[in-house]
Amino acid sequence: MIRKIDANSFQEAIDRDITTIVKFEADWCIPCKEITPGVELLSEEWNGRNVEFVALDIEGAAPITQKYNIFGVPTFIAYRNGEPISEVRSKVNVGNLKSTFSNHII
Repeated sequence: MIRKIDANSFQEAIDRDITTIVKFEADWCIPCKEITPGVELLSEEWNGRNVEFVALDIEGAAPITQKYNIFGVPTFIAYRNGEPISEVRSKVNVGNLKSTFSNHII
């Protein structure tokens, strides 16, 4: 499951001692919508492990998107204890997400 967050809950979501994978998205973004079912399946596959998927709509989150240089969506960044540890900014597909982030899943 992908939990929706907003700018106010972003820091709390990433400041935990688990891997939090943030999907930066927008309502108008077709690729963001197209990848969601695959990401949902990946989150189910990794259920029970030390990971959570969250989604942040970039509209209304300008300070966050500027801080993490989000210029295109979807962008996925994995965080642990508030720090980015891995990212997928291009060639966004479920296979690439799985191979990139699997090393950070306990």
